[in-house]
Amino acid sequence: MTSVSLPVATSIGNDAFSACSSLCDIYVGDQPAQCSDNTFSKVTYATATLHVPAGCASKYKAADSWKNFSFISEDYDPTGIKSTKVNDVKIYTDNGSVQLTGLKEGEKVVFYSLDGKLIGAQKANSGTISITTSEPVVICKMGGKSIKILVK
Repeated sequence: MTSVSLPVATSIGNDAFSACSSLCDIYVGDQPAQCSDNTFSKVTYATATLHVPAGCASKYKAADSWKNFSFISEDYDPTGIKSTKVNDVKIYTDNGSVQLTGLKEGEKVVFYSLDGKLIGAQKANSGTISITTSEPVVICKMGGKSIKILVK
């Protein structure tokens, strides 16, 4: 095995990957799972890259066992959603707030939860709209296109 993805793991057992000395890439979520120093091999700690979401490296560098990794890279998006450009629209999220800028004046934007429930609809005012939601991910429909937005 050369890579493993554990984006939602909360706990990893002792010796779970200790025999996997060929691991090159480990992909994890935004919170370090509980594990022990022998969850991975010494070779893995020394040579593999731990891929974490942007802004999470400090959590892993401070967490027991995870701090043993020599290489920690903030280049992983556990949602699988890549950056998307819809026309010239820019999307900003912060603590449950979603703001879209660069919209055409009066352009209609509709937001849905992942289960299809309507969250809200707005028309752009000065090229901008914003909503607040408790949903972690929303689907945004605008201009005949749909995109997923990671809110939290």
